[in-house]
Amino acid sequence: MLIITRRLVLRDFTEADGPAFAAYRHDPDFHGPSGAPETEPDAATLFALFLAWRDEIPRRNLQLGVFDRATGRLLGCAGLRQAGLPEDRSELGIELAAGERGRHRLALEIAEALLDHAFGDPALAAVVGRTTAGNVRVTRLARWLGATLAPLPNPGAVGHDGVMWTLDRASWWAWRRNHPVR
Repeated sequence: MLIITRRLVLRDFTEADGPAFAAYRHDPDFHGPSGAPETEPDAATLFALFLAWRDEIPRRNLQLGVFDRATGRLLGCAGLRQAGLPEDRSELGIELAAGERGRHRLALEIAEALLDHAFGDPALAAVVGRTTAGNVRVTRLARWLGATLAPLPNPGAVGHDGVMWTLDRASWWAWRRNHPVR
């Protein structure tokens, strides 16, 4: 899988990308002062999962490395994951290396590329995403893209103190008409 934007290359990870992935995941600033959550898999396990997803047939999960087009440097990863969801839905996720966080235009360019893919082929009915209640950047991005936001069910339950956003196909293409590819 290969998606090229003006500034980025989103592509399947290869085995050669493992060290760069591990380096940004092990950066002390990546998880912040509290460190990695105990329930999160280590970088090697996560990377092996992404390689397994790459080789699945049929492919239900798309997890791509995000690379700077000019330098080839790994900036993070992003994906559309369908496993566990209805056939016509996918969950979008974007993860940026610590040094790339706060770059709104970068996140927007990644989201636009993945949403164009999701609502093009395969033609999904909706894309969803989850974030913690305090993640203002993701909430702002989801709203900017025209998504509707709602609290996750079971507030207060472990892992459910957040926001679910949903963007349907018609809303995406209406947004895209007003925001052509730059």
